[in-house]
Amino acid sequence: NDCDGATDEVDGVADGTTYYADTDGDTYGDAGSTVSACSVPSGYVENDYDCDDGDTAEPRVADATSGSSSGDGSYGAPYDTIQAAIDAANQCVIALEGTYDEYNIDLGGKSLDVWGVAGWADTVIDPRLSTCNYTNPTDCAPVFIMDSGGGATPYVHGFTVSGGTGYGEQSTTTTTCADSDPSHGEDESCSVTTWRFCGGGAYVNGDDPTFGDVVFTDNDLPDFDQVTTGSWSQTWIYSFGGGVCAIDSIATVEDSWFVDNSADQGGGAYAGSSTTMAVSGSWFDDNAASDGAAVASADSSVSLSGSILACNVATTDGGGLYTESSGTNSAYNSVLYGNTAGTASTNGSQIYVGSGSTTAVTYSISWGNTSSPLFYA
Repeated sequence: NDCDGATDEVDGVADGTTYYADTDGDTYGDAGSTVSACSVPSGYVENDYDCDDGDTAEPRVADATSGSSSGDGSYGAPYDTIQAAIDAANQCVIALEGTYDEYNIDLGGKSLDVWGVAGWADTVIDPRLSTCNYTNPTDCAPVFIMDSGGGATPYVHGFTVSGGTGYGEQSTTTTTCADSDPSHGEDESCSVTTWRFCGGGAYVNGDDPTFGDVVFTDNDLPDFDQVTTGSWSQTWIYSFGGGVCAIDSIATVEDSWFVDNSADQGGGAYAGSSTTMAVSGSWFDDNAASDGAAVASADSSVSLSGSILACNVATTDGGGLYTESSGTNSAYNSVLYGNTAGTASTNGSQIYVGSGSTTAVTYSISWGNTSSPLFYA
């Protein structure tokens, strides 16, 4: 039966539609239980969104268009925010098509599957935050937060993530005034406030997420700055990872795009402090930073596989891949093209390898340096 209405020509359905079992009756189907038929059989549905077909409470559903804060997260009464769905879910969340005006979306240590089922082009998270600086640092925020420190393994996929400005942490110490004012002597002290911003699209600390089919774009963190805020006080600004910043984590990035993000280090992504970041099938394009316009690594390991780093701009070092200090990085079967960094003989337009670190480049193409040499170690 090839569904053309004529006499059976072959055994079975040769040209039918795949339908998915909906055993629990929540209107969401099980990807592991299918049938091919000419029309929807009883007990089946057209989607494969269910992670547990024996539990009517999974998945929890968010709908930016028709959801409600008073919903229960079901098909008929979805939440209006992804955060509400995450808070209620134990296994999986689906976000329906639409634009979600959210930030500080906290996974709360849950190993959830969070899925924009319409795909990244139609499922957008964009809080449209204004870029912040030392005058309004508490206004900065990431889109996603994964910082339970418990090694949770969430899977986030099918989204465009935009408009984040970074997770901020502040500390104040008393130290030498660093010649911020000519009247200060060498032994005089100032109160120095340091702000560090991490991850515009996603801030990860101690968890082990996977990002798949995600577009991180237009996430802009504060620029590096040193400001004299009083006769005896200074403020320093640092930022890391415009798209993703991962610390003490095992982070996986698959089939994703990092476009037009910016930070002081790691315009696209930053791996810091005992992090392992595996990037495959992904694209870094037109990101900007002082160091590591596409990807920056510090005391960590970054592996690039089947990926493209193109047209990223670092004002100082490492237009493509930048390593600050100890770490082991690699680029395999990848392309680094048209990235730029500074103008000196030490900047490394494609790759900059810091002292004490190693970077292996195999079966890859590096081409199109326009200022400093392709590599510097």
